[in-house]
Amino acid sequence: MIIHPRINLLCVAPESTSVMAPFLSYLKEMPHVLLTVLNELPTELSKFQTVITAPASTFHPAPPHLEQFVRSGGGWLGIVSLSESPISDLFGVSPGPVGPASEIRVLFQNRNQ
Repeated sequence: MIIHPRINLLCVAPESTSVMAPFLSYLKEMPHVLLTVLNELPTELSKFQTVITAPASTFHPAPPHLEQFVRSGGGWLGIVSLSESPISDLFGVSPGPVGPASEIRVLFQNRNQ
């Protein structure tokens, strides 16, 4: 069994908590994940390693304290959910028209990662 380091996640889902329920339930089942779910983005983010926002377009443009968090090495996962709404430039991409379903696979060279 792989022992994972603890990770502190913040999920900010003002509109779509019910849409996020299966994902949040999955995260809560992981013993190494400490999950905080809030309706609004707090000003103090330093205790979190990653911020999850749903929908990602809620924070376009990114508030200054969230931008500073990301630029300082914090993670930001924006849930797009088939939306074509603009998202923060910090993501380095922009959503386009919804197309056919696709799959992304991540293969690790070292299975212990």
